[in-house]
Amino acid sequence: MKYPGFRGLLLRKTAASLGASTLEVWRKHVATASLAIGDVEYYGGSTAEPPQYRYRRNGSAIVIGGMDKPSKIMSSAYDIAVLDEGTEFFVQDLEAVTTRLRAGNMPYSQVVVMCNPDGEHHFLYQRQASGGMTMMESRHEDNPAYFDARELTEAGAAYLAKLDRLTGVRYQRLRRG
Repeated sequence: MKYPGFRGLLLRKTAASLGASTLEVWRKHVATASLAIGDVEYYGGSTAEPPQYRYRRNGSAIVIGGMDKPSKIMSSAYDIAVLDEGTEFFVQDLEAVTTRLRAGNMPYSQVVVMCNPDGEHHFLYQRQASGGMTMMESRHEDNPAYFDARELTEAGAAYLAKLDRLTGVRYQRLRRG
């Protein structure tokens, strides 16, 4: 909304996994008001344009899809790319996306990779350890749906109870970060 003509790219590893996960959260918790009043509208795509959410007032768009076929994003230009569940991606996916950050509608470009931590041998961990990426940690306590002024909410208590029953690596990744 701030930058006219902005082009964003929102990805999961596969396009099929995007709709019931990342986009559900985006529609219900991020773009809710803008969708409700028609400032943002969904466009399902065509042979000429990929699926996207269009900002009616300023011509901006957030293109959505998957990296199941990385060539789909080549020869395109974006200002920001967001990769959800980053541990599903390969280094070549990240590098292909990075080369697409050239739209120039903002004073900077950026790739944001969201994920629960994986092992120290995963390329994302290796890249941040070498200084090639910045890791920003967040905890369940940072989520206002789960904690309100640092007090556990009802939804938070229910969700953390589920995570507390996990074992091994799943517990370490999903509960302890």
